[in-house]
Formats: sequence, structure tokens, C-alpha cells
Amino acid sequence: MKDIGHLTLWYLARTLVILAYFLPTIAASRYRHPKQKEILFFNAFLGWTVVGWVIALRWALKSSELKE
Repeated sequence: MKDIGHLTLWYLARTLVILAYFLPTIAASRYRHPKQKEILFFNAFLGWTVVGWVIALRWALKSSELKE
């Protein structure tokens, strides 16, 4: 029974990390950003760097681009 608890916690933690990693992509999709695909690729390939993740998040939330 103890192993099931550890396994469940492991999958939950892994899922949360993946969701946090793709937060810029999720935000772009949620706000219907016109460049969702570009943000997805940028996030997937450069999101592992903190700077790349922050840039992707700012890009996804940038309101001036949404008005174009």
C-alpha cells in the first residue's frame, strides 16, 4: 500500500511539473493568442531555460499583439 502512495505522489508531481513547464502554451491557448503554434514550439524547445520560459510566458500574455 505504501508503494501505491509513493507512485501516486510521483505521477502527481510529474503532472504538475509538465503543466508548469507548458504554462505559456496553456495561457496562449486560453487567451486565443494569434501565434499559439509559435509559442508552443518556442516553449517546447527553449522553455527548459528559465529565460526562454519567461520570454514565452510574456509573449503569450502580451496584450499589444492580441489587438493586431
